[in-house]
Amino acid sequence: MKKNQREWFPRNRSQQLDMFTNIKAKIGGYQASLPLEAAKVDRIILICETFITVYNFVEQTRATLKQLTEWQDLIFTAEGGTQGAIAPKAPTFNSVTLPDDAFVGLFPEFRKLRDDIINAANYTPGIGADLMIVAPEGEELDLNELTANVKLTSLAGYKVRAEGSLHGMDAMRFDYQRKGASAWTPVAFLTKLPAEFAITPETAGEPETGVIRAVLIEKNEEVGNFSPQYPVTIS
Repeated sequence: MKKNQREWFPRNRSQQLDMFTNIKAKIGGYQASLPLEAAKVDRIILICETFITVYNFVEQTRATLKQLTEWQDLIFTAEGGTQGAIAPKAPTFNSVTLPDDAFVGLFPEFRKLRDDIINAANYTPGIGADLMIVAPEGEELDLNELTANVKLTSLAGYKVRAEGSLHGMDAMRFDYQRKGASAWTPVAFLTKLPAEFAITPETAGEPETGVIRAVLIEKNEEVGNFSPQYPVTIS
C-alpha cells in the first residue's frame, strides 16, 4: 500500500452509506484514468448497490416497526385516537430485492478492492479523498480531548431522546443516577444517534429526577471522557 494513505472505513452506518453512495456515483469516472479493470469496477458498484439496498430496507423496516407499535397502542388503549372509532389498517413492511449476484461479506472484499485502487498506477491522494476511501486530513482524534457531548430531551413514557455524534466510534453508553443515589446504572447502548431509550423508574408510575452521563465505546472499551452530567426528569 502506498504511504500516507491510511485506510478510512467509517464505523457509523450512516457514514458508510455516504461513502458507498459517493463511490457508486464516482468510481466509473476513474476507471480509465487509474486504470482499473472493468470487472473490478463492476464488483465495486455491486458492493455499493448491495449495501445501499440492505441499509435502506433495514431503516424502512425499523420505521414500520415503530409505526406498528403505535398502531397496536392505538387499538389497545385509544391513545392518540377516539374511543370506539374504526380501527385503521396495520402498517405493512416493504419487501426487498437485492441486486443480481449480491453476496455476503461486502466489507472484507471492499477493503481488498480499495487497496487495488490505492495501488493503481495513476492513483493520487486527491482521488482517494474524492472517493472517501482514505482518512481525511486531521481525522486522527486525541482521545484525551474526546468528550461524549449529547443533547437529551425527556419524553413521555419515561423515555429520553439523545442527539449527538459518535465521532466515528462504535457506540455510546448512557448511565443513569437517581437523585439521592450514588450508583450509576447503564440504561442504553446506542450504535446510532439520534435515538430514544427508556428508563425504568424506582417506583412504577411515579416521576423521578436524576442525572445522565454518556461515554463513547470503541471495541467494547470506553474511550475519551465522560460527558457532563445532564439533569433529567422522567415521567
